[in-house]
Amino acid sequence: MIRYFDHRPYDGTWYVIEEYVDGSDVEKLLNILEEKDIRKIFMGMLSGAAYLHDWGEVIRDIKLDNVLVSTDGHAVKITDLQFIGDLRRIIAIESPTWGSLRYAAPELVQNEGASASFQSDIYSSGVCLYYMLIKETNSVRNLNVLSGEAYDRKLGEMLNVIDPKYRGFLQQCLNQDPTKRFSSVQEMRYHFEKI
Repeated sequence: MIRYFDHRPYDGTWYVIEEYVDGSDVEKLLNILEEKDIRKIFMGMLSGAAYLHDWGEVIRDIKLDNVLVSTDGHAVKITDLQFIGDLRRIIAIESPTWGSLRYAAPELVQNEGASASFQSDIYSSGVCLYYMLIKETNSVRNLNVLSGEAYDRKLGEMLNVIDPKYRGFLQQCLNQDPTKRFSSVQEMRYHFEKI
């Protein structure tokens, strides 16, 4: 997790003061990531998500450009956390409660007024892994608007292009039914470590 220091208004806009990470966001690194890098980054993301979930906080905006990796590759930090907890209430963010369309769970995209949940964070985390494996970040935007058999068919097509060892894991992360996803980020970590 990125360290949070403070938040302040300046000239009518709220700013969040966070730890500086000498590195880049993961989305900018997609084309150079090897499988070992992807695994390390994903485990770092899951550790950060588990920490926040243990505190009862939904992240709402898990995406690759909100995950920073230090230049030396040792630190993986989730950033842009103004969507969580007290900070969200203090600065009264007026935006969707579910983050970015390219990463949003189907129940959020398809149901106006739906709120983000631990299950939608699990979905978004799975999307991050999928994007790292295929090295692009747009295809889920076409998936999460579908439902029923059309969703299942499109998900099957998408998963056919990745290494078979990740398919079952991602099938569970990206299930259109939130109750059929992993029950927690800790459960995700357990199963991911076995791949």
